[in-house]
Amino acid sequence: MRDPPRNRQVKRALLLAALAGFAAARATAQVDAEIALEREALLLYEPIRVLVQLTNLSPKPLDLARAASEKPWLEIFVARADDTAVPRTAKPWSPPAALLLPGQKRILETNILPAFQIREPGDYRIHVRVNDHGRPAAARTLKLSVERGTTLRQQQALLPPAETSADSRTRLYTLLLHRQGETRELFVRVEDPQQERVFGAFRLGPWVNSADLETKVDREGSLHVLQRAGARVFRYSRVMPNGKIQPQRVFSNIGSPPHLALLGNDAIEVVGGEEIVLEKGKPEGLIPTAPLASPPRSPPSPSPKGNGF
Repeated sequence: MRDPPRNRQVKRALLLAALAGFAAARATAQVDAEIALEREALLLYEPIRVLVQLTNLSPKPLDLARAASEKPWLEIFVARADDTAVPRTAKPWSPPAALLLPGQKRILETNILPAFQIREPGDYRIHVRVNDHGRPAAARTLKLSVERGTTLRQQQALLPPAETSADSRTRLYTLLLHRQGETRELFVRVEDPQQERVFGAFRLGPWVNSADLETKVDREGSLHVLQRAGARVFRYSRVMPNGKIQPQRVFSNIGSPPHLALLGNDAIEVVGGEEIVLEKGKPEGLIPTAPLASPPRSPPSPSPKGNGF
């Protein structure tokens, strides 16, 4: 049965009104946003990087800091799998600031781990909302899986007395294996045992087998790691006591297998093999984020003791 003419007129009016409202909303919107996680399966204490791709739809430059006068342009909340909220830490967090020119598209990232008490393995949901001058512009719920990883080895290092206080003289380096399908990657976790503080878990790259994994500690308390990363490829990393990782170097086993050697000046260096220079004439490097709060001990403490920042 066909609608009476009056009903058709009412429906048409409602449809036109809805379309007009949608067009008006699009006309007043200043940003278009896409939200994602850099990685959805992480190790405990690995940086959790949320990526937001923004496009300035307005004909004027968009200052994200000024646009946050009513609400911050980026809001993030974290919950466990049972929907209980993950509390925030005492570390202040604010969205990254940026200026977008008309039509400009940028990807901004923020590491949210220092801001939330994600201190146990498990499944989490990260609720992300982008605000456009106080109005919701985009929202998405991201799923995150956090694992402990497999401990391969641990090594303690004594720091030079001149650079540390009397109650903070050691570092504990833990090499961890993270499996994802057929992929196996090596990570290092850096801790201050005396202060019960973790500086983070950082990716060192592909890992093949423990027979070709070599570690040494130098007199400054840094950990040197040489790992087989492929059929004929070795990756060398120097992990500093503050959790920073110097730019990595890559070697092949052409001529002889590379290995770590203690030189006459007490320096540790890679000897043997042939160094591979990567893209743009620079070896590949990793830039870890700032250190984090303390891990739970056994038995786990009810709350972190302090921050590593």
